[in-house]
Amino acid sequence: MLLCDLAQAAAPLTIAKDGFAIKIEGPAADVPAFEAGAAHAGPDPLDNQVAFQFGDGADRTTDDPVTSFRGPWGIGTNGGDKLDADFGRISAAPHAGTREIWTLKNDGGDWDHPIHIHFEEGRILARNGSASNVPAWERGRKDIYRLHPDGTVTVSIQFRDFAGMFMEHCHNTTHEDNAMLLRWEIDDNGSPFLRPLPTPIPKPQGVTFEPPTEILKSAF
Repeated sequence: MLLCDLAQAAAPLTIAKDGFAIKIEGPAADVPAFEAGAAHAGPDPLDNQVAFQFGDGADRTTDDPVTSFRGPWGIGTNGGDKLDADFGRISAAPHAGTREIWTLKNDGGDWDHPIHIHFEEGRILARNGSASNVPAWERGRKDIYRLHPDGTVTVSIQFRDFAGMFMEHCHNTTHEDNAMLLRWEIDDNGSPFLRPLPTPIPKPQGVTFEPPTEILKSAF
């Protein structure tokens, strides 16, 4: 099993530029100032809520040898049957520039499941329905959420810096290799995301973004 974790108990500063966001973590006094566009007043608007159930006893819905996996582990969406992984199935499709609340539920098997949501970090709002159950070390931005047996984790995720196809899976190798994995996509307001993304330019003072069509002088 490979289990990774990251907790940064810090206040966020978010700055938007050209429809995308620059996110910096740290107390306001420690964040260096730089010009990046209009300030983002707060979290993106809540667009949707999704529930995922992780457990055993999953069903295999296709026999495609390329896209489908064989269980017994799987993931259900919004109270539906738990299903084996199939890369041809999209289980969630948040819109770019919005925020969603995702509830992760451990639905059997008597295992802890470290759930990895690729490419977008979130913040835990509650464990087992209560914010008071979230310890201090879990209050920073994370992309892996540990699900205890019969427990739930409620997460707020903003879909800003990335787009396209990603996955969500259990980091217990015996589970992810046996179908506890799903595909989700950040779409472009209901359409496939085909626009090129701005190029991030990381510096000690923060991250700025360049238009994807610009050729930097340092490239030659």
